[in-house]
Amino acid sequence: MPLVRDLALLALLALPSAAGDGLGPPRPPGQPGSGPGGAEYPHAEVLQSRLGTGEEACWVFEPDGPRTPSAGVVVLLHAAGAADPGRYGAWIRHLVRRGRVVLFPLYRGDPPPSPRAACEGAASALRRALARLDGTRHTAALLDRVVLAGHSLGGAMAARLAASADLEGLPRPRALFLAGPADAAASGLEADWGAIPAHCPVLAVVGEEEGGAGPQAAVAVLRAATAVAGAQRLLLVLPSDRRGSPPLEADRLLAECPDFSIGALPEAPLTERLRRRIRAMASSDARPRTDALDWFGLWKPMDLLLEHAASGLAPDLPLASLPGLPGLGTWSDGTPVAPAVLEAPVGACE
Repeated sequence: MPLVRDLALLALLALPSAAGDGLGPPRPPGQPGSGPGGAEYPHAEVLQSRLGTGEEACWVFEPDGPRTPSAGVVVLLHAAGAADPGRYGAWIRHLVRRGRVVLFPLYRGDPPPSPRAACEGAASALRRALARLDGTRHTAALLDRVVLAGHSLGGAMAARLAASADLEGLPRPRALFLAGPADAAASGLEADWGAIPAHCPVLAVVGEEEGGAGPQAAVAVLRAATAVAGAQRLLLVLPSDRRGSPPLEADRLLAECPDFSIGALPEAPLTERLRRRIRAMASSDARPRTDALDWFGLWKPMDLLLEHAASGLAPDLPLASLPGLPGLGTWSDGTPVAPAVLEAPVGACE
C-alpha cells in the first residue's frame, strides 16, 4: 500500500493547474520550443551504459535516433549523496539529445570517500571511459571538445580537474560550468585556479537562496582563474520569483532535474525505477520537478556556453554578451520572470 500511495502522490503532482487562466495565480513559463534550453532536438533517444566498478564506475549516455559517429563530451560531476543520475536525468537527457555524450562518474561508498579521494576516483573513471569512447562500440569522443560541469561538491571537483587536467592525464577542457559549487578549500579540493587553461571560459550559476557557500565559492574560482580572459569569466545569479504557482525558487537544489528513466538500464525492472524515484522524492535533498529555472537558468546558459566554446569565437565574444543570457521567460499573465543578474567578479575584469 505505501507504494500505491506514493504513486498516487506522483500522479497528483503531475495534474495540470488552472492557475494563470483567470482562475488563479499565473503559471510559470514552460520549456521554450527551440533554441538554447529548448525542446527541439536532433536526436530522439539516449543510449545508456555503465562502465567500471566501485569508485571508478561511470555512466555513459550517448545520442541515438539517429546515432552519431562522434560527439563532444560533457562531464557532469554530481553533488555529495546524489550519485543517482536520475536526479539530474532531465538535464542529462537534454544534453544528450542535443548531440553530446555525457559522462557521469560515481563516487560513493560506505563510508563515503573523502572529497579528494572522490576526485581522484572520478579522474580515473574518466580516463577509462574516454579511452572506451573510440568509435567502435561507443560514440567517438571529440577530445578537443570536452566540457567539465559540476553541481555543489561536483562543482568544486570540476574546477579542480580543470586546473589539473594535464597532471591527471585528461583532455584540457574547452569550458567549465559550475552550478552552485561547494567551497573547494573547505572540501580539501583547492587547486591553483590560475592553471585553468586560457582557452577555457568559466561560467558559474548560483541561486540567490542557495545558502551554504553561496556565490563566494564560485567567485573564489572566477577571481583566481587568471589565465582565462576576464570577459570569459562570469557569475550568473538566479533570483527566486514567487509571483505565481508553483513558485520559482532558486535554492541549493537548483541543478537537480529529475528523470528516473536516466540511470536505468533496460534490464532493470520497472519496480526498481519506481523505487528510485520515490526514494529520491522522499528525501529532503531531492527536488520534485523541472521548471523554468532549469530551462532558462541552467540549461540555456550551459547550451550557450557549449556553443560558445565550440564556435571558436572565444575570447573575442564576452560571456556576458551571449544572446538572451539573463532572461528567464514570462509568467502566463505576460509578466517577465525576474531576470538573472550577471556579475564579473572583482579581479576578473582585466
